[in-house]
Amino acid sequence: MKLIIKQFYRNIIRNKVFAIINILGFSIGIACAVLILLWVNDELSYDNFHEKGSRIYRVVQHIQFNDKTTWAITQGPLGPGLKEGITGIEDFSRYGVTGWNIKNRDVEFLEVGAYVDTSFINIFSLQILDGRKENFLKSKRSIYISEDLAKRLFGEKDPMGQIVLGRNSIELMVEGIFKKELSRSSLQFDFLLPMELAADLGYSVNRWNNSGFHNFLLLDDGVSQSEIENKISNFLFDKPTLEDSSILALQPLQNMHLEKDLDFDIGGTGDVTSIIIFSSAAFLILILACINFINLTTAQGINRAREVGIKKTLGASKKNLIFQFLGETFLYVFITHIIALFFVESVIDQFNNFTAKNLTIDYSSNIIYLSIIILIVCIGFISGIYPAFYLSSFKPIDTLKGKLSQSIGTGKLRKFLVVFQFTISISLLIITFTIFKQLSYLHNRDLGFDKKGVIIIPISEKVNSSYESVKNELLKNPSIHDVTRASFLPSMGYNFSNSLWSWEGKQEDNEVLFRCGFVDSEFFKTLQIDIVDGREFSMDYISDSANLLINEKAAEIMGLSDPVGSNIYYKGDIKLEIIGVFKDYNFKSLHNAIEPQIILNNPNVFWYIYLKADLENMDKSVSYIENIWHSYEDKNFDYFFLDDHLNNQYDSDKKTGKIFRILA
Repeated sequence: MKLIIKQFYRNIIRNKVFAIINILGFSIGIACAVLILLWVNDELSYDNFHEKGSRIYRVVQHIQFNDKTTWAITQGPLGPGLKEGITGIEDFSRYGVTGWNIKNRDVEFLEVGAYVDTSFINIFSLQILDGRKENFLKSKRSIYISEDLAKRLFGEKDPMGQIVLGRNSIELMVEGIFKKELSRSSLQFDFLLPMELAADLGYSVNRWNNSGFHNFLLLDDGVSQSEIENKISNFLFDKPTLEDSSILALQPLQNMHLEKDLDFDIGGTGDVTSIIIFSSAAFLILILACINFINLTTAQGINRAREVGIKKTLGASKKNLIFQFLGETFLYVFITHIIALFFVESVIDQFNNFTAKNLTIDYSSNIIYLSIIILIVCIGFISGIYPAFYLSSFKPIDTLKGKLSQSIGTGKLRKFLVVFQFTISISLLIITFTIFKQLSYLHNRDLGFDKKGVIIIPISEKVNSSYESVKNELLKNPSIHDVTRASFLPSMGYNFSNSLWSWEGKQEDNEVLFRCGFVDSEFFKTLQIDIVDGREFSMDYISDSANLLINEKAAEIMGLSDPVGSNIYYKGDIKLEIIGVFKDYNFKSLHNAIEPQIILNNPNVFWYIYLKADLENMDKSVSYIENIWHSYEDKNFDYFFLDDHLNNQYDSDKKTGKIFRILA
């Protein structure tokens, strides 16, 4: 081994340029691969921190509408019903997402939280920093808050036992502080409330006729997913649910992050395709680095030929030479790994910034060192085996006579490796160009409405009750052209969905899932959505509260050639009239097809104000809007731009594009 190290050192000193190219090429390739594999490992490790994670499943339901749909949400009584009626289930907890303004005297924050059962603490690994687990949400007016929210509400003051105000000025006592899992968790919340409170507030906790909760099950030890699925698949058939023939299934908790095709999901933010692409890219980059080393080493064969000839003449066997050349390769690979880790540590902060991750290498973990050893052995063997056999095969007489100069490097394998190397590189460039074009398409495609200059403000009770006055004040600014209200955002163009609609000519077995929402009379004008038939809502028609509009897709599925003036029935006996048909627009991500949509008018369920303003005076317009807001409301003024909000839907695609540009 000492001789190999000495020979390795001499070769580096003798061929500095060759050594630098080899080491840098290897180091950069390994560094890129390590960064990618850290990202992949992070994506695959979501929800793995739960101690009982392998036994936790979410109940989902498959429903056959006009297309097959899978809902992540299920009925309120389902969890208790399954626990009582199905063997093999140790426990359950419902999880109902909610948003509340949490107030403490002079400060108030809009936070995302959840209603949960007391058993939540027994299923999920929630780290309680202060408070007693055995009393978790036992009181109907208790609240558990995150450490971050506690600091924002109370500063350095002890939050335990303090009173905060929630929705409708409900008084809640802080009975626990928990550590929020900022990453690798599909369940993100800053406060937890008891399920009994949700029932008091009118949520469908005990009703089968509405799906609004995520039901999680903890299976008994040794009980398989398929065993429980066989028992629960038809569980809803005799229950008074709204949807016919809902088939229940289980989704492992650890799959929530990567499975994206579920409706009403709170997970699904990952992408299996990206993981496959990046894992393949990391493998190809390592192969490229190995091929580069092989080509450079064999190209330098003429410089090692005389050395081989002399050593063989002095009695060195081919086996000895193979061992020497492999040893030199492993030393190269070892050094490049050290440099690669230095590169990774130098750029990992920037990598985290645009991947929105918090990736680190845990040098205290034995798995890291084992992984490095395995990587060194594999890469060293792949990179060194061919050069070792190639260089050790030179014949002493030919090398000493200098007869190899015309033949070295002309082998078919080297030609194949060069072609393969260029093929991989060009393929990465093509993939990068394709991703770039796809992102450009997503960014520039006509969505069917005008998103430029649209400001959205979450509405408050005070502002909504004085809306007409607020609207008139806003429109006094010449830079603000339109103001409207809606119950949804264009990125999710509905706030409820069901198949409880019927019309003349509808077949009994034809269940159509309609996406439904509420807007006021200026909505279509503000977003410049075309009305292709009939009219939009108008303040001149009091009866518009009993009217609705449908999109072109809904008219097509309903089979109505002349839909305007037709009646449509909700739940069989509530009659509404179709007064207009609007042009299909993308009310969900461009990854989703356009679905049938119904738009109604009800001022009691408006959640957002939309304003259309001139782009060149946007800062002044925002300041003006904020002043109007504070003249009616003492709560914080929150707003966002519609185009920014829509672009956030494609963050995953953008990150993929950025990473691939770096790789290419």
